[in-house]
Amino acid sequence: MALLHLFFGDDEVGLERTVGEIAAKVDPALSAVNIQRLDGSGADLGQLAAACCSLPFLGNSRVIIVRRLGERLRAAPKEAAAFAEALRSMPPSTELVLIEPDLQGDGSSHPLYGLARQIGEVRQFSLGSREDIEDWVAERAAERGLALTREACVELARRVGAHALMIETELDKIGAYALGRPQVDARDVRELVPASEESDVFDLVDAIGHRDSGRALSIVQDLMLRQAEPAQRLLPMIARQFRLLLIAKDLTAARLPPAQLAAELDAPSWRARRLVEQSRYFSIAELERALGRALEADYATKGGGDAADIVVMTQLVADLTAGS
Repeated sequence: MALLHLFFGDDEVGLERTVGEIAAKVDPALSAVNIQRLDGSGADLGQLAAACCSLPFLGNSRVIIVRRLGERLRAAPKEAAAFAEALRSMPPSTELVLIEPDLQGDGSSHPLYGLARQIGEVRQFSLGSREDIEDWVAERAAERGLALTREACVELARRVGAHALMIETELDKIGAYALGRPQVDARDVRELVPASEESDVFDLVDAIGHRDSGRALSIVQDLMLRQAEPAQRLLPMIARQFRLLLIAKDLTAARLPPAQLAAELDAPSWRARRLVEQSRYFSIAELERALGRALEADYATKGGGDAADIVVMTQLVADLTAGS
């Protein structure tokens, strides 16, 4: 069994599915104590090593999922070396999953690449070329029982690009539209799916949900300065994200089974899992404050303040992604 998984690549759907399969090894009744999801960028490596070397509570399996640990390891080479050595002592009941969204190439630049190959696996989840994305769209559509023509798959890939989660969202939308229809063609896709700028808005709320300040600030500035997206279009999306995170936080505390949780969120299972994961980066109080900040920004961009919209939005994103 692999003890250390190093996952990266732009096929976020395939990656999250695989992470879900690993987490499913843990007894659902004990998932709250035997599954940990952490932001690695500010992790205490000593505490993380201790967690990895700990035995599961009552059950037989323990899964620790860490995002963006690579940057933390690169910033402290000596601590990183000690951490890597400690991982060699992980019990077989523990699996450490590292998710590195920004890792490039074959992954060999990651500080734990060599160790992962020795005691686990290195796996790249890639959408590939445009033709590969078109094939990927066709496969995901078939899984949903959707009959998309090849031209429709080509059009959807062109409009969304290499954004796996956004493609999933658009296929859900197409599925609702196509109920009872024998086939969906390219014209239907053009009517239903916005231009590719939509994917950047999705990326923005996703980065905010992960408290990825640098990425979120870069996206919001690009959207407003280069793509001329108005603040009044972005703010409802941001507010909606935090409302969903607050609901996900409450539902997680109630320990609902995954299927019921997805139903309560009115979201596909992959989307519900992502919301639950992101909700762990915030406390209830932080989520409530975030909704208040979004309301203040809405007031300011509607003439209630003196600052330019780009300044208001930049400050908002910085506040929402700041560490606690």
